[in-house]
Amino acid sequence: MGCGGSNSFHVNTKYPGQDAKAMEDFKTIELTPSEVNKFYQAFCKFDVMKDGTIELAEFLIQLKLTNSTKIAKEVFGDMDRDGDGDLNFREFVLCVWKYLMRTKESVASFAFDMFDTDNSSTLTIEEIEEMVMFVYGTRDLSKNVKKVIKDLDTNADGKIVKEEFISAAKRFPALLFPAFEMQNSMRKAILGESFWQRKTRHADKILAKESVKKLFAHNKQREKAPRHEDGPEPPRKRNKNNTSQVEEFEDIDKEEEEESKSKKPSKKHTTKKSNKVSPAAEEYDED
Repeated sequence: MGCGGSNSFHVNTKYPGQDAKAMEDFKTIELTPSEVNKFYQAFCKFDVMKDGTIELAEFLIQLKLTNSTKIAKEVFGDMDRDGDGDLNFREFVLCVWKYLMRTKESVASFAFDMFDTDNSSTLTIEEIEEMVMFVYGTRDLSKNVKKVIKDLDTNADGKIVKEEFISAAKRFPALLFPAFEMQNSMRKAILGESFWQRKTRHADKILAKESVKKLFAHNKQREKAPRHEDGPEPPRKRNKNNTSQVEEFEDIDKEEEEESKSKKPSKKHTTKKSNKVSPAAEEYDED
């Protein structure tokens, strides 16, 4: 149902992402009925309108991730599998599960693959630098991070292979700190750290299953990341309106600013951040 009061998930064709196919997918990633119910309870905390969907922008606000980095928008944009701008229950479960099941090495591999568009498992030192700037959401990297990037090129050929980068990211977490920190914050907010620690013990076996690979195969193909004045943009999945999820976030900001100006034309529009904690962002653990 559309989060109308029940704490248990039941197959319901009335709402997208809650049909029998969704339950089949949950079984594929080895979620028990009890675990599906816990995901459903988590989903309902974010489904403010109780209509069976979550607006992606609101989801980021609830988790206090709007100011994290551009990679947050890339990761959550990937959750919107049908490109309609909302998350149904199936989309929520599959993509939260996929990102939070990742090890540190897998997160590093995810970041690397966003820029390895020719699948050569090799990036230039300049591309590595752009990738790290993308993760941090700024071109102003610290001296320590810049030094780590420079030291990656041990043979001075200007190229870094994927295995070398993953190993370096494990030794020097500062390379991808925002991505690691975002994952930790999400784990605490969604089902709790203990749940994910237990699930990730079997991550390699589950992710190696052909049925799981097929389920997430839509992420394999990525476009080349274009360069941007404030850092490289990620490959973008286009929705039916031919706008990317990142652009939709930017449109939301523009609309709010224009609306504010129309109401108060004589005053400069300013945006104040609220310190109020949303009930949906409160941490909850297993029973």
